[in-house]
Amino acid sequence: MESKDRQISFICPNFSSHYRPGELILPLVFYVEHGKSLPSKVRLHVESSHVWSGTVLDGGKKIEGLEGMMNLYGIRPYSLVLLEYDGGVNFRVQLYSPYATEIMYANYEHCPSSDLLYNKIELAMFSSVFTYNAIDNFSGVYHLVIENKHLVGAKMLPVLSSYACHQLSLDESCKTLKLGFEKYFWNISVDFKNGSLYFVDGWIEFLDALCVMAGDSLSFCKSDEKFKYIVCVFHGSLVSKEVNVGVSVGIRSYARFFKMITESSLKSGEIEVPRVFIRNYGDELTNTLNVNLGGGISTQFKYCPGSCRIYGLHQFFGKYSVLEDYVVFFNYLGSSKFAVSVYDSQWMNHFQDSDGYYRFEDFTGPSCVEDIVVLSDSNDDTLDTSDGSSAESDDENSEEYELFSFRVVLKASHVEKKSRGVYIAKNLWSIYKHWGKMTSITLSFGAEQWTVEALRNNRDCRFGIGWDDFIEDNNLSADDVLYFEYVGHYGFHVKIDG
Repeated sequence: MESKDRQISFICPNFSSHYRPGELILPLVFYVEHGKSLPSKVRLHVESSHVWSGTVLDGGKKIEGLEGMMNLYGIRPYSLVLLEYDGGVNFRVQLYSPYATEIMYANYEHCPSSDLLYNKIELAMFSSVFTYNAIDNFSGVYHLVIENKHLVGAKMLPVLSSYACHQLSLDESCKTLKLGFEKYFWNISVDFKNGSLYFVDGWIEFLDALCVMAGDSLSFCKSDEKFKYIVCVFHGSLVSKEVNVGVSVGIRSYARFFKMITESSLKSGEIEVPRVFIRNYGDELTNTLNVNLGGGISTQFKYCPGSCRIYGLHQFFGKYSVLEDYVVFFNYLGSSKFAVSVYDSQWMNHFQDSDGYYRFEDFTGPSCVEDIVVLSDSNDDTLDTSDGSSAESDDENSEEYELFSFRVVLKASHVEKKSRGVYIAKNLWSIYKHWGKMTSITLSFGAEQWTVEALRNNRDCRFGIGWDDFIEDNNLSADDVLYFEYVGHYGFHVKIDG
């Protein structure tokens, strides 16, 4: 195969409308440029060193005859297939599950899939899984691990604790819970008892319909309707095939995931790392990620371990003209190092031209440098900023999600029982001016998270309900200095300073 620098890489569309058992559809740009020169027979090299033969049809629009490969590796609707073409008969293949992580090839080879046809409920479930992991950011409000006790066919089955009910905004007025995805929802009759939510009827039928067993887990996402939740199913039997150790290639080990860029991602400058990747590699990631873009270009991304988010990406998005519906691939190399590539809305490598050469000189987009503003105790009206300005000199035209930080020296009133939460620095007015009176804020401290309600009165805003739990759980006391860093999406990363 030719030099890797000249390989033409692209994504094969494989959503529900594109999916055909045994076929891979090639993107329009690729077959227009290279379809006529493709040989009729090609070889697909899967990362595990298996080689599969395929037949090119329709002038290079698709490759067929791949039933064996798709069956073995469980390539289903919303699986993502990435190909690298060398200009001859060879394609190198990477396969990603709807969980947005590269599959563990050896696990599939030892226990292959058994079906290439799926019913409508399964297709909707795959779509929900893909949306939650590959597209959405921070949509999950509660994660439930299914245990044997949840599978008992009792009429009064305790499933959701008081903490879960708080996270899901459930109260005693809830008599029916709707769980599901797209147009498939199941009605679960429920009843409150001793602070927990008991499932009365419909729960077991819901689990059976989705083939949920002990060891699987469910992530709940709020919908526009009260007491109705979109569910992402993590089947343990599938998740175990997605992660373990990275794909071994030569002397290095790789673990890969991807995220699709949304309008929300562009505004906030952040993305959430998929849950399945975090399960195995989250503990290795530090606050700074070193990133290689290829072609000798490198940069750094910021990472918040507490919320599993990569943030501060405005400059990267702007400089390299990354737009909505683009796909960013992260190839983990260990020690918080990643090789990153971007694919455009036509499924082609955004950093390369049609012949596979890097084209970084073409990117002249603006760089949105984000300054960190360091402030004094936000409970005071006078704030010490880096340029000597006062709190009243806010720039109300500043970007809503611009990165800010501030320090607070905790006072007795901040840590006593029924304490008053600290005030958010007024220099962050451009952020909290959009919040309501009781907006939920996430405080990430270490590896844990606390939900605290924001209490806003005109231009003043402080932390309210939930602050006591945050103070008590972290054994904080007067004179401790806390450093708050706003990381977007109603979240602060908090640590003890000094």
